Amino acid sequence: MSSFTFVHAADIHLDTPFTGLRRMPEAFRDVVRKSTFLAFDRLIEVCITEKADFLLIAGDVYDAADRSLRAQLYFRQGMRRLHEHGVNVYVIHGNHDPDDGKQARITWPNNVHFFKTEQVTHMLFCKEEKELARIYGISYPRARIEENYASLFKRADSLYSIAMLHTNVDASGLHANYAPCTKQELIGAGFDYWALGHVHTRAVLNKEPYIVYPGNTQGRSAVETGERGCYVVKVDKGTTSLAFRPLDAVRWEEAVLDISQVSGEPQLFEAIEAHREEIRCRAEGKPVILRLNIQGTSSFYRVLADNGYISQLLQALNEEEEGREDFVYLADIENRTLAAGDRIEVASGDDLLGDLLRQGAAIGEDSSQLQDFVHRALSDVMEHYQLKKYVQYTEVEHRDILKQAQELAVTLLRPEGDSHEN
Repeated sequence: MSSFTFVHAADIHLDTPFTGLRRMPEAFRDVVRKSTFLAFDRLIEVCITEKADFLLIAGDVYDAADRSLRAQLYFRQGMRRLHEHGVNVYVIHGNHDPDDGKQARITWPNNVHFFKTEQVTHMLFCKEEKELARIYGISYPRARIEENYASLFKRADSLYSIAMLHTNVDASGLHANYAPCTKQELIGAGFDYWALGHVHTRAVLNKEPYIVYPGNTQGRSAVETGERGCYVVKVDKGTTSLAFRPLDAVRWEEAVLDISQVSGEPQLFEAIEAHREEIRCRAEGKPVILRLNIQGTSSFYRVLADNGYISQLLQALNEEEEGREDFVYLADIENRTLAAGDRIEVASGDDLLGDLLRQGAAIGEDSSQLQDFVHRALSDVMEHYQLKKYVQYTEVEHRDILKQAQELAVTLLRPEGDSHEN
């Protein structure tokens, strides 16, 4: 079997309107609005630079069923570029761009292949007159698909077989449960590679066979943080290897800043700016939309508790970023700080909250005590056959959850009329 290379992408969502950015200054907002198009341009460049034989798009090319004309023409332009470089494209429609949506009458270059609705069909990929792979897929006829489309896939022969499906595997709670199926069903279907779409966070659910979500190409809100992109897949004599390639033009991030050592406004500014520079460095030149959570026990608590001060702080910090291509725009600052002395006073109480804080302090860095505490606190959840998979965190995550629970409890249960000084 000869070697070949393909790129697996999904959930491009061209022309996402980004309607929740009204407070953002126009200079920043314009960059965000263009981001889905810029990420798509980078997808095309990856296909060309990697000398891909074909591109798979596993649903949701567009953001809405009634595709904007701008998005459709832009997509065709990208397809024409790939045609010039001999790259074939295989596309399925998902819940955001179902086949019954409004579409312009567009003539597509002959390298672009759209899969039909209602039944799984397959297309043969040939290279240098050799049959190398068979690609299977099915498109959504309408937005809401509750049928198990995975059950319709049947492998036809021994060629390397790729199945394209827009689906929610094992009912991920973060996405609508469209075309639901299980990982075990996909494993048992006999395909070499499942090219999935719909879930926006990239994940390799299985190897041998590969079951892969590439995630979306561009983060679209504060819940879609970190790198977004596609996978470059190389097949050599039946052996498959993956490499992730980031495509996002704007990165969304959420970060935590502890200001326990901050005692005044100049120090607060310095701490935030230093944190912002770290994030800018990690983004490697990409603009960032940042949501910052400030926590810790600080004498500066009272100042931050004033919503008017937070608004002024945001404005001042964001004005410093205007004109920068690698801006780090602060979309929000959430105050999770505690007044100095609160934790000590509440921890001394003879009640549930006092007991929680004392246990947290006693655990310290003892890993075995932490594990025992977590299992006792979550015993009912961990024994539930469905819920237990949602609490399989690392030790670091368990410590962070315990710390957040302590700080939230202190904030919510602090007696009214509390009069700690700054």
